[in-house]
Amino acid sequence: MTDTFDAGWLALREPLDALARANAATEQAVAWARRRGGDALTVADLGAGTGSNLRFLAPRLPGPQRWRLIDQDGQLLADAVRRAVPPSGAIDIAQANLASLDPQALAAGHHLITASALFDLVSQRWCETLIAAIAKPGRALLAALTYDGRMVWQPALPDDALITDLVNRHQTRDKGFGAAMGPAASCLLAAAARAHGAAVTVAASDWRIGPANASLHAALLAMLADAAMEQSPADGARIDAWRAARLANVGSARLTVGHIDVFAAWSGQDAGGRGLASNSMSSPSR
Repeated sequence: MTDTFDAGWLALREPLDALARANAATEQAVAWARRRGGDALTVADLGAGTGSNLRFLAPRLPGPQRWRLIDQDGQLLADAVRRAVPPSGAIDIAQANLASLDPQALAAGHHLITASALFDLVSQRWCETLIAAIAKPGRALLAALTYDGRMVWQPALPDDALITDLVNRHQTRDKGFGAAMGPAASCLLAAAARAHGAAVTVAASDWRIGPANASLHAALLAMLADAAMEQSPADGARIDAWRAARLANVGSARLTVGHIDVFAAWSGQDAGGRGLASNSMSSPSR
């Protein structure tokens, strides 16, 4: 839910992500992959980071798979390859800034486009262009863990609403793609996919942070406070007081962070009776 992607933060969030993602969108993606048959399933993972999407999905998807991991951070991609154990198939990497790439090139030659915690950071125009590029028979999109603007703490503090509002406004700033969709991303993504003829499944994938997640909770609080401060320096004293109060009970408080998973699939087959052919995508440059 922020644009910070260091390896430490990604490691903290991966177990929570995996728990949150056991939902209808994942089940629909797996069922779609089982129905398609034909040649190896080709997957492009956008903003792949250290490969958590690969580690989560590859064991669940059927048959041989060919993955292309795309991220601007070469060190994270190297970590992804080192840790990857796909059930059958190959892994390719492309170090590139997604904002600088043609969405047609991102979608070309892949049956399934995936991304985790990405679409709230991109612009509506970029999202709609990508959807238009994907929207062909035999293709699908699985967008996991898109932040939807909800944060609920127990026990509550008076300034929780202030922080949530400031963070949500910060989420709509330009993250490199133009003005970001922010908390509206999952609704806009689902609408764009439906407008291009997809069957769409939308499912909640909320984080439920408790005492066992104190390290992640503390790291998240720092990120939230920093974003709120950047959005409204005039509220600095209230933000600092909120951060201190929240950190004081981080080992006992509970927090629900709203996320949405979206799966979109385009029905139909190519002339050969299978899903679209899987051609290799040339390595994009940074």
